[in-house]
Amino acid sequence: MLLRLNKEDNISVLNGKDPSIDGILKKCLAGKDSGKITVCIATDYAAGNYGDLLARYIVEQLSGKAVVKYPENNIYHLDSVGSVLNRNEMCSNAVVWGSGFLSPQAYYKIKLTKFRQWIRRKTGRPLYLAVRGKLTREILLKSGYQCPAVYADPALVMPQIYYPKQTKKFELGIVLHWSQEKFIPLFENIPGVKIININRKYETLNTFVDEILQCKAVLSSSLHGLIIANAYKIPCVRLKILNNPIAASEHKDDFKFEDYLSGLNSCKCEKDKADYIFNTLFLKPGKEQCGILINQVQTKATVPDFKIDLTPLIQAFPFLAERYKGRKFIID
Repeated sequence: MLLRLNKEDNISVLNGKDPSIDGILKKCLAGKDSGKITVCIATDYAAGNYGDLLARYIVEQLSGKAVVKYPENNIYHLDSVGSVLNRNEMCSNAVVWGSGFLSPQAYYKIKLTKFRQWIRRKTGRPLYLAVRGKLTREILLKSGYQCPAVYADPALVMPQIYYPKQTKKFELGIVLHWSQEKFIPLFENIPGVKIININRKYETLNTFVDEILQCKAVLSSSLHGLIIANAYKIPCVRLKILNNPIAASEHKDDFKFEDYLSGLNSCKCEKDKADYIFNTLFLKPGKEQCGILINQVQTKATVPDFKIDLTPLIQAFPFLAERYKGRKFIID
């Protein structure tokens, strides 16, 4: 079934498959070379923030096709991992699968953006297949767009793609958001602590997972540090460095974490299990506090106490390779 909302010129697949969808998806394929998918990557193509590079990696792995970076010229493209949705992107020629907003959105600003983009002839016909969480979907629905109730951050699928055997070497792994790398010296030379850099080269991307798996627990101010810990069932705690939010304000700082959790908890196999939340450690920037980190984290670190069913998310992926079709994707 294909549901069209002409008022917003938005398309959403609710169930089944409509032949006209194929035409949209073909437009995501890069020019004459239909073997490559145009993907929004919020970093450099070959190096950068781990979570952003996953947009390229996961699409390549699930599709079996190569990826080219979206040149932001309003051609059809795929939004996947990351907080890449914003007021411009939500009304563009985007095929959205698993993305989310970075922060809350004012609806009057959304209306103004739609009008401005229409004047500039930059509006498109977005196709929403899945989003990171319920908060993102709520923004879309209140803005007049149609979006199915299919949730989860695609980074959760990593154990289905890459699962190395690693020996535990560290009591604690620390992952700082890229904007907080200036605080790395605070955590250096603490016995039993591994500092896991969020910035990676694409060719060595999976070393991030290797390092996470070498740790008994993870403390992270980066969302994807926590997501990877959740995916591989490594106990984790969210880190907040006081007076140093990773977004413009503390309220906006929390949005993408809450959005992710709303999607994660929607994927529970055991519906009677309690919702998962991140325990948070608030830290003042000071070397004296960092020495007791291991004990603090060990008392707070948790994992989701349920199986995570990613089957609806993965089966909604528009370029899924034949070997994955019809399979169940469950994280134990």
